[in-house]
Amino acid sequence: KIIVKPPFWMTLWFQVPVVLFVLIILILLYRFRVKKLLEVERIRSSIALDLHDDIGSTLTEIALYSDVSLRELRSEMIQNSLNGSYRKIENLLENIGKTSRRLIDAMNDIVWAVDPKNDSFESFLFRIKTQTAQMLGIKEIDYKFDIQDKVSNLRLPLLLRRQLHLIFKEALNNVIRHAQAKNVAVKMKKEGQSFVMTIKDDGVGIKINPEKKGNGLSNMKKRASLLNGVLEIVSSEDEGTKIVLTIDLGGIN
Repeated sequence: KIIVKPPFWMTLWFQVPVVLFVLIILILLYRFRVKKLLEVERIRSSIALDLHDDIGSTLTEIALYSDVSLRELRSEMIQNSLNGSYRKIENLLENIGKTSRRLIDAMNDIVWAVDPKNDSFESFLFRIKTQTAQMLGIKEIDYKFDIQDKVSNLRLPLLLRRQLHLIFKEALNNVIRHAQAKNVAVKMKKEGQSFVMTIKDDGVGIKINPEKKGNGLSNMKKRASLLNGVLEIVSSEDEGTKIVLTIDLGGIN
């Protein structure tokens, strides 16, 4: 009989330990990744809490102090018929109050974006619907949302949710400042691996000038590029303005 022994790497006593070793490495890598993700979640929660409690409350105090000071100054001006330089102080206090409130709004957006509890699409949708009601309600502009069922289960990481929210807010600001619209329609859907958001108004349209930055369109396109997305803007006096944002979700971590 001729017996040919297989090389050691083809023997069972060698292959089984190798397979076990690879499995152990994969498990350790998975546990390490989960641990790091949990650490990031805790850091984000801590940052959101600190921003809300420390900076947010301080800005609120500044706004309140400016309101009280402004009220006292106006009362003094009425009682003593003061004018002149006191008008400058009045304007300064008004500007302090307005600036503080803008910072509070911006801080609230940052806190919302950083908090990991808001990574779901439902949280994002609730946020933009609330802001849409507040922003368009002041101008008595009607609006409607058309949300595809497929997008309801999307998870929106920090970068995607933050930039998507800012693009949406800037689009609403353009409607309020420039469009003179009566109706706004918002659609969100998923096409394959892409997320598509469309914002359409029936206003007078806007002049699209790449060199002009007054309407924030260039910033919106920059934010879309950060997400490896494409922002298309179609505008005319007869049909209003339509903004279409397309993002490849496969490239978002």
